[in-house]
Amino acid sequence: MSQIRIEEVKPTFERVGLHSHIKGLGVRDGKVQFSADGFVGQVEAREAAYYVVKMIKAGKFGGKGVLIVGPPGTGKTALAIGIARELGPDTPFVQISAAEVYSMEVKKTEFLTRALRSAIGVRIREWRRVYEGVVKSIDIQYGKHPYNPYAQIPRSAAITLATKDEEKRLRVLRRSLSS
Repeated sequence: MSQIRIEEVKPTFERVGLHSHIKGLGVRDGKVQFSADGFVGQVEAREAAYYVVKMIKAGKFGGKGVLIVGPPGTGKTALAIGIARELGPDTPFVQISAAEVYSMEVKKTEFLTRALRSAIGVRIREWRRVYEGVVKSIDIQYGKHPYNPYAQIPRSAAITLATKDEEKRLRVLRRSLSS
């Protein structure tokens, strides 16, 4: 009698987008190929982008950016994705439109912070506790300043809050006082 073997079939999910065919800049042995890694043509632009990638990998491009300019449909986004893919799978790529940055609904810094968090895959949830009540006492303990012997800095503090039902004493940590 023959045996029947049953295996679980795991679906493969591949995100397909406008530039999902771009796998890199199409550089082999330091030479840009005419057609490789999803690109066709644009040899000079890909060669310039490859120099940028080499400088980033050598650590000589930290804290700087690249501005890619051109008319619509000339491959600026594809080139940027090629640079990100050439740098490796851990390099995030987030496409941002200037219309989104200068929107009237969201502040620029808030939008850029969201874009940065989505680029690195961070989901941040802040937990805040709000204590209400009448301040009964504040006790601040001071210590010597590490550099100025004539100045004092707060080292710790305690706050006592009271409501109708209860009284709560809270300590403030040292790192919270200095920031």
